[in-house]
Amino acid sequence: RTGLARYTRNAIQIGVAAGAAIALGDLLSPARFYWAVLAAFIAFMGAHNAAEQIRKALFRVVGTVIGIGVGSLLVSAVGHHTLWSIALVLVSLFLGLYLFRVSYAFFAVAITVTVSQLYQQLGEFTNSLLLVRLEETALGAAVAILVVLLVLPLHTRQVLRVALRGHVEAVGLLVDHASARFVGREDGMDSTLRSDARAVDAAYQAVVATAQPLRRTVWGSADQDILRTLRLTSASRNYCRNLVVDAARSPQTGVSIHFDLTRASATLHQSIEVVARALTGPRDGTYTRSSALFDRVEGYLEDCPHRTASAQFAVRDFMLLDGAMAQTAELMGLRIVDYDTVGVTT
Repeated sequence: RTGLARYTRNAIQIGVAAGAAIALGDLLSPARFYWAVLAAFIAFMGAHNAAEQIRKALFRVVGTVIGIGVGSLLVSAVGHHTLWSIALVLVSLFLGLYLFRVSYAFFAVAITVTVSQLYQQLGEFTNSLLLVRLEETALGAAVAILVVLLVLPLHTRQVLRVALRGHVEAVGLLVDHASARFVGREDGMDSTLRSDARAVDAAYQAVVATAQPLRRTVWGSADQDILRTLRLTSASRNYCRNLVVDAARSPQTGVSIHFDLTRASATLHQSIEVVARALTGPRDGTYTRSSALFDRVEGYLEDCPHRTASAQFAVRDFMLLDGAMAQTAELMGLRIVDYDTVGVTT
């Protein structure tokens, strides 16, 4: 399922939903089956994941229920006055489109009011007709929800976890190369670090694009876990950018701190791998904080006669990355320990 392009999956789902809506809608009302088809079809339009599609289908039913009540009252008030009916249709459509960004339910209300006025002017309006519209709309929405859940389901949170793993792995690779550049184990690392930074940026954009539809829950409230995940992802990307610049400007460190710096960066890299594995696997790992080791390196740099600000900044970048990854691990429910303790950090 993950190998299918989104448009291919949507085409299959819409085809199944439209076919089922035609068959079931025809059983309910042969003359008005297209209302069920429209309800099923529109649930897929402008929605990028299962949560949005389900929310849109539910809001269409809610808007239709409210629109039936409002439309019936306005039909009684306006009657067959054509000019008043046209004015009412224009006002309702304006409000529906204006409030569309607040909730799709407002647009569904406006459409139902418009349909009520249309059938009133055609001399076909009855309360039973509106009831059939509600039944067909509810049927189409139910079909869309079932198709989203049963036919090639690919929930956005699953895709988000894969995108997050890609971002975390890109950060881990950059950390490994930056530490190698810092201690002078390899030559020509500056171009590699720039390539790693581009990979982190690309992975970050994939996370943002995937998480965008999940910023709000089914009922429209902000999803705090998703917002916090985006903040931590953005922070780690910025720290990586700073690390690339600071590591490239730093001279090779003295042999006396190679061991501590290598151990600190190795600990950070291993902890990042724990987070990456937990994103798409069991969350039974332990994240080990490496800040205490980097703090020791920073103390050595303060006593080094050839120290530079860039070297100290690079160590701070490592520590900030450790903090961002530790908060990510905390958000995932992983156990977190300091390097020099056995207790869980708070």
